[in-house]
Amino acid sequence: MNDATLRAKRLALLNVLDVTPINREIAERGGELRRLHNLALPDALIAACAEHAGGQFFSKDPHFKRLLEAGILSGAVYDE
Repeated sequence: MNDATLRAKRLALLNVLDVTPINREIAERGGELRRLHNLALPDALIAACAEHAGGQFFSKDPHFKRLLEAGILSGAVYDE
C-alpha cells in the first residue's frame, strides 16, 4: 500500500470517529488510570476518553489489554 492510499484510508476513518475534548474530569481520570495501571500519560488519556465516551475500544497496543481485563474498557485488543 502506498503512502497516498494509506493516508486516504486514515482520513476516511477519522470522518467516522467522534472527538472527545480533554476536560478536567477526563484529565483527572487519566491521571488516576496512569497511576493505577502503570500507563504512559497519553495512553491513560486515551483510555479515559474512551471510558467517558462509553463506546467500544479497539487497539493493536497490547498494554491496553489490562484495562479490558479490569473491566474499565470494553472492546478488544488485536494481535497482528
